[in-house]
Amino acid sequence: MNEINLKIKAYLNGTEIDLGDVKFDISQTIEPVDDLKLYTTSEIANLLGVGEDYINLLRNNHALVATQLGKRFMYSRKEIKNFQENFEGCELANREMIMDAVKNLHKKKSSTPGK
Repeated sequence: MNEINLKIKAYLNGTEIDLGDVKFDISQTIEPVDDLKLYTTSEIANLLGVGEDYINLLRNNHALVATQLGKRFMYSRKEIKNFQENFEGCELANREMIMDAVKNLHKKKSSTPGK
């Protein structure tokens, strides 16, 4: 059900003219709602199975990117996926390990052509 059907009519000198039906495939024109959803710190902590303090530690050390809306930090699905891809296999047990992993990621990105 990714289609919209429209009946097109025009009026010329007070006379209605039926111009026919038009179908639009909207599956390619509207982003899925899931990609637009932002998650709270609490929701991300639950998704990753960690505490909120740990999510704040990741954010404060630039391992996890958030958008601040008022006093709340919100996380996009894209940023969660980036975090998972960027730090897969890394040990992030404490602040120093997180900082080292972020530093290594930046080195890797700056030495990769086209990045």
